[in-house]
Amino acid sequence: LGLLNETQRIEMSRKLAERLMRERDGDDERLALLFQLMTCRNPDSAERTACDKLLQVMRNRYRDSKDDAIALLTIGDAVRDEALDPVEHATWTQLVVTVLASDAAILLY
Repeated sequence: LGLLNETQRIEMSRKLAERLMRERDGDDERLALLFQLMTCRNPDSAERTACDKLLQVMRNRYRDSKDDAIALLTIGDAVRDEALDPVEHATWTQLVVTVLASDAAILLY
């Protein structure tokens, strides 16, 4: 649980989500960049399916509660990019937290 909830990891995930959102358009391109940065490869079909499902669940969750999205995005000391849509930013932050805690990312380091 520490890999999913620790303040520094959430903040790091938020900043990486910002990068993904600025540098790539669309889920497929962002997911490919995330996996390249974290695992030096593209996601396999099972990983892509799991990530797509998580994105859908998180988008629905944060669409229904923008306050929760903003609360997530204010964790840590780094200032959040307020130009980014908070629902998308929180959604991608949650996905990055999950990928960072996955075997694929952990085994590389």
